[in-house]
Amino acid sequence: MIICVDDTVVGQALAGNPVCVDLIERLANVWRERTHFILLSPKSAVAIKDAPGFHGCSHYYADICRFLIQNFSLLRSVDPYVVFTWDDEKGLLPRGGERVIFSKPKAIFENRREHELYDAFASACAGEALRIGRKYYDPIHGNGDQTHESYKDQLEADDGLAICIVDGDVKCPGGRIRNTAEKVMKLGRNEFVRSVVLEVHELENLIPLAAIKEWYESVGEYDGDRSMVLGILGADEEFRCFIDYKKGLTVKMLNESVGDALLWAFYARAIEAFKCALNRGVDDECLTVECRRCARRVVCRVRMLEKIVEADRRVLSVVCGYVVRECDSICENARSAGEAMFSLVFSPRYSAAI
Repeated sequence: MIICVDDTVVGQALAGNPVCVDLIERLANVWRERTHFILLSPKSAVAIKDAPGFHGCSHYYADICRFLIQNFSLLRSVDPYVVFTWDDEKGLLPRGGERVIFSKPKAIFENRREHELYDAFASACAGEALRIGRKYYDPIHGNGDQTHESYKDQLEADDGLAICIVDGDVKCPGGRIRNTAEKVMKLGRNEFVRSVVLEVHELENLIPLAAIKEWYESVGEYDGDRSMVLGILGADEEFRCFIDYKKGLTVKMLNESVGDALLWAFYARAIEAFKCALNRGVDDECLTVECRRCARRVVCRVRMLEKIVEADRRVLSVVCGYVVRECDSICENARSAGEAMFSLVFSPRYSAAI
């Protein structure tokens, strides 16, 4: 994790404030153990190093100072997870922060596959910063319905650092957060345990179209559905955000959408995109909810997430490369999830020790 120490805290410590002195000494131990990064201004690190009252940890701050001078720009590229400040009325903020800084961070995912992809997203978002750091955390796989229970356990324990990343299960633009995400959001968050809810249907919707195209080119056995899938996903960015990559779009789903104007309108647009992807006409009757005979024609089914994550690790790196480079909103959503995770799990490499 990246812990930022504001100059106000250092000023209080140098003035003899026992609360801030204790924090500075605890952070020296954190740096010694290489469990978290310590980010403070170089002038503050020098001031602590030279202060007579910090002989026990001055050499650690001398090391921090050297490290910051060499790598400050890389560390600043990742937002800190916790920022310690001093308020004359409230004291040291965030309250309780000094209790949890020795804990190993935890990251909660809905399943193992999503864990692997978020881990790769985090590495991609870190980029060059990985040269000076490593990922240091315990993953927790919620296994669907248990995800929110795992998150609740971390909130109630109130003794560590954790992040929970879940699918929004949003079915269409303007639709509501559903299922696990809704349960997680109702639980709230605190200074040290937070949730990130994707504002799309599922994680696989964040895979950039260019990466999907490249993946299709790397496998030859799925030529039959390639043009259809790419045609639909490429027709409109919103389809890539909200179409169900596992179930596709079926007549049953159309039937169930009656009464939901937003969802019905979105599905109608998706069917038009499907017709264009097939490059042939489809009866207007296919847009009616009574029609059953054309069910196969309105299916876009591809288990994209499973295929990509279980593929060669080089494919994962391709996906993550597009996430970092592309500028559309899908990649921005993926980057925000990756950066939020990385700010928690990023720790110094042991090779950086004194």
